[in-house]
Amino acid sequence: MSILVIFLLSIVFFVVFVSLHILFLNFRLLGETARICITFLLGNLVSFFLSKELEFNSLFFNSLAINFSILIVYIEFYSLISRGFTLSIITTFKNKKKISEKKLSIFYANGRGAKWLLLKRLKGLNKIKVLQFDKNMKLTKFGNFLCFFIIIFRKVFFIKDFG
Repeated sequence: MSILVIFLLSIVFFVVFVSLHILFLNFRLLGETARICITFLLGNLVSFFLSKELEFNSLFFNSLAINFSILIVYIEFYSLISRGFTLSIITTFKNKKKISEKKLSIFYANGRGAKWLLLKRLKGLNKIKVLQFDKNMKLTKFGNFLCFFIIIFRKVFFIKDFG
């Protein structure tokens, strides 16, 4: 019986959380992080008051662990749908049956092209002081440090190629 109540509280949380998040997306007053945090808190408040009314206070904390898992999965799913550049390739075909490789690279990322994505990532690495731009690019000391650990982690996890 208690497992059923825990899942019921998490389902209530999920419905409130997703509904409020979709509603808040229409109001662009808050940033993405603030919207998700506020809707997460409001969803848990509704679950808490429901558990209090049903006198299942102790079970709310068990459902809270499930709610954090729901939050993580939802954030990953939302990120994939909103920023997934691999998914962007698929949606480029929405009005066309066939696209040449050259046109695909032009239409990629809502018309900004594949070069835009590379430059955006390079600027991000420069901003966090991993790359240094002079006439040519080179890794900073911090970049070399990261490179060393990435190579070690790739060997530990048996990852041959990526990117």
